[in-house]
Amino acid sequence: MKRKLLITVVLSVVLIGLIGRMALAKGTNSETLPKNLVKTVNQAIDIKQSDYGYENMIEIMKENGLTDMANLMEKGDFKDMDKLMENLSDADYQNMIKIMRDNEYGNMAATMESIGKNGMIEMHKFMEGIHDFNRGMMGGF
Repeated sequence: MKRKLLITVVLSVVLIGLIGRMALAKGTNSETLPKNLVKTVNQAIDIKQSDYGYENMIEIMKENGLTDMANLMEKGDFKDMDKLMENLSDADYQNMIKIMRDNEYGNMAATMESIGKNGMIEMHKFMEGIHDFNRGMMGGF
């Protein structure tokens, strides 16, 4: 169960890192943040096309014992990833930050530290909602 939670957090960290980069790069403020979050989440959903971003993250997770989360990422099972994150211990969360930092995802690790575990869970739920919305609106395309 702990492994599943760690995997969920790793996925969330990847997505938060992407969101953080977009927000900082565009100099967002509270009025423009929702637009940028949606754009960034849409890009994160399509990250499967990037071998380094998506495939590398899955491999890192598997190498560090987070196989359950990696498998959920491969399937795109956001509901089960959310369940894993909600049961993640503080120690597991800190371990995920260490894994990110040790594998050249320092920006993601910094984001995880700055928003904390609960902030990460809320961000993941937001991204899950965006994913579900896009699937419903554009599912036929």
